[in-house]
Amino acid sequence: MAKVRFGTLAGQISGSIGSTVFSHGRGGAYVRQRSIPVTHTSIPAMQIKAWFSASSVHWATLGETVRLSWQEWAKANPYTDRLGEKRVLDGHAAYTMLCSRLLIMGGTYSTTPPVVPAPSALLTLGLAADIGAGTCGLVFTATPVPAATEMWVWAAVSDTASQKYVRNRLRLVAHYPAAAASPQLIKTEVEVRLGTLVVGQRLTVQVQMCSTANGLISLPIRADASVIST
Repeated sequence: MAKVRFGTLAGQISGSIGSTVFSHGRGGAYVRQRSIPVTHTSIPAMQIKAWFSASSVHWATLGETVRLSWQEWAKANPYTDRLGEKRVLDGHAAYTMLCSRLLIMGGTYSTTPPVVPAPSALLTLGLAADIGAGTCGLVFTATPVPAATEMWVWAAVSDTASQKYVRNRLRLVAHYPAAAASPQLIKTEVEVRLGTLVVGQRLTVQVQMCSTANGLISLPIRADASVIST
């Protein structure tokens, strides 16, 4: 992995060119070789893909007026990409993204764009990964999870504490409903999705709050902990 310093031609690069991947972390910008992608065929991954596909197909059933309203909403509500820059989706992509989240939470398709903003992110997030004491869970504020909101938890497990870059390995392990309170145990959900936790591994979680009314999601907050047993 090589570190780089950008000049006037390119101030910052994120993404890939051929087999070369550009990214940035706590130590600055760096370049790494692209890894061979893995096709995810687990039951949860296939279900999520099915929800995205169903939402995309459902777009075709909407009337022209409804589609135009989504186009206008998408233009007025750009999303923030990995470089912190604003990007504008088309109406189809925005509809698919939000409706697939609603389906994941057991809801149904929305025919009208959101009229209220995304939920607020958590203020604080702490993670304990003690598999012996049974305290593998999250401590967070504000608590409990507000009405009409779910707490979405992504997780990744590393075999070494030095592996900090896990964004491409995060998997949705659980989404907890309104009124879920801190502390929230997550060991069972993590192990069902990622396998049995082992002492010495590093557990990373990323949490976002998602609206059950419109599918909008908050900014993420992350926590890490070494797996121990007491």
